[in-house]
Amino acid sequence: MIRPARPGHDWRRAAAELAGRVAAAARTGGTALLGPVLSVAALPWRIRPPRSRTVAFIAYGGGARHEFSCNPKYVLLALRALDPDLDLVWAVEDPQAYPELTDLGVRLVAHGSPAAFRELLTAQVVVSNGAYLMWFPFGDRQFVINTWHGGGAYKRLPGDQPGADPLLRLKQRRSSKVTDLFVSSSTVFTRELVRGAFGYAGEVAEVGMPRNDLLLSHDRSAVDARTRDRLGLAPDARTVLVAPTVRAADDPAEPFDPDALLAALERRYGGEWWILRRQHKLTGPDRAAPTGGRVLEVSDYPDMQELLSLADVLVSDYSSTIWDFILTGKPCLLYVPDLDQLRQQPGFYVDPACWGLPLAGSNADLHRTIADWEPEQYRAAARFHLREFGSAESGRAAELIAERIIEVCK
Repeated sequence: MIRPARPGHDWRRAAAELAGRVAAAARTGGTALLGPVLSVAALPWRIRPPRSRTVAFIAYGGGARHEFSCNPKYVLLALRALDPDLDLVWAVEDPQAYPELTDLGVRLVAHGSPAAFRELLTAQVVVSNGAYLMWFPFGDRQFVINTWHGGGAYKRLPGDQPGADPLLRLKQRRSSKVTDLFVSSSTVFTRELVRGAFGYAGEVAEVGMPRNDLLLSHDRSAVDARTRDRLGLAPDARTVLVAPTVRAADDPAEPFDPDALLAALERRYGGEWWILRRQHKLTGPDRAAPTGGRVLEVSDYPDMQELLSLADVLVSDYSSTIWDFILTGKPCLLYVPDLDQLRQQPGFYVDPACWGLPLAGSNADLHRTIADWEPEQYRAAARFHLREFGSAESGRAAELIAERIIEVCK
């Protein structure tokens, strides 16, 4: 039996409140029933066209204040510069924590709130780096952009591995159905992930990652000086950024030796070195981490690209941060003691042996790589890496995506 509407009862508001509660639950639990539930809750907005010239942003990344980050951040900055009159809104955990966005005239809403549900469902354009796309009921008349959150094509995605959870695979494919434009860093990324893992058949912008425009800029001195100041580093301190991919708390790989790494870098390059330790946001809190007098924990630093710009050396493993850092031309070292294991599970889109970069299977290998480092040989390897992946990095990705958004809004 259908109950008649009570006088003064706002069904849109009630639906938004229900959807907000469901969306909040999705962020901490299962999402199997989200699509049907939210689609029903979204019906009151589906009968109206999206709000013209409103662009909504959602993102996830590293750091405690992580939402204003990654590719959507740089798209927003370019968009605001090109068209100051656009209505911009961003969903974050704590709207009070982002005064810089308020200063830019961006409206802020809290994740999981009725206001966030309404904004995301009624904006003309939505920009995401993958967040929400697997379960949120974006409408057919909205223009949804997936900038993704990594370049290159390294480890296989969880839903694209042998024996992957069918539900996860389904959700991964579903995200493509609500996407109207997919941003790509390279031809291999387009082939293996966009067209392959996601099964996406729509418009692709092979222009590079918007966040990497910073790393390709000619002068980053002001950004680096600000980052040093925020970290409390002396002007002459040299830094190595240690940024592995997600790791389990009981990972059996050979423990990383921070003191030996610092000693090896100081023998090879001189000066005083510091480790900037950046743990993946999905790595459990019990994971052992390098500690010491010259180790700075930077997992909560809001913008990874600023750390990459500052660092003199990167030590990673299979993370897509490799792709970003190679663009700077600075030394990128891969510490991969569990390479054989990861070749089996989860596997790679392109095997690390074909990356053209030095692979260290132990602490001793890593230190020998540093001692024997040949800059010109490495620069050739970096060029090979970018060429083999078909790099599309343009240094203007944010501007180009912003121009596409303005075109849609017209």
